[in-house]
Amino acid sequence: MEIFSYNAHVYFRTANKEGLQNSLKSAILRQFPNNGYMVLTSAAKKIKFSDKIRDACDFDFGLRLASTYSKFYFSNKYTSKYRSTDIAVSKKEDNIAALETYLLLKSLKLSNILNLFRKEAMIKLAPIIISYYAKNQEKKKALKIYFSEYYPIKKRFGLHGIYYLFLILSPNFIIKKVISFVSLIKKI
Repeated sequence: MEIFSYNAHVYFRTANKEGLQNSLKSAILRQFPNNGYMVLTSAAKKIKFSDKIRDACDFDFGLRLASTYSKFYFSNKYTSKYRSTDIAVSKKEDNIAALETYLLLKSLKLSNILNLFRKEAMIKLAPIIISYYAKNQEKKKALKIYFSEYYPIKKRFGLHGIYYLFLILSPNFIIKKVISFVSLIKKI
């Protein structure tokens, strides 16, 4: 229940948020679970899922839906359940949903106020993206985000920040050993 409450707060899914919402803000902040939209069939047919996005296709759909329709209504009732299976995107080892979400957010042309919400969303995604790039030997990209506004200096000096910097600066053969060791510890 604690995780549930945390996620509700982080994604602005609380009773005091019920009502008409700015749709693009809601999409950027992932207020609506993308697997739980109640959408007019005509709108879904107009927007369609993109075959260009692999793991964040639901986020992309929500973003494009929000760009076309100016208002969403947040109902503080759960309309769907997430079913986690062995083939779910969240369980894939090569899951790039966070990376795709980050890149989609980065590519948006937004007003100043919506830029604040994009920044908030990208700050939440930055550690995942830094780790992804470091583990995939894309060190320049990892460093660029590590030293960006999306990864605040306070985080850089925390335990995770030091770990990410270690991954970025280490030779690839050490990164593979560290990742294997961390994976082994997580299984215990």
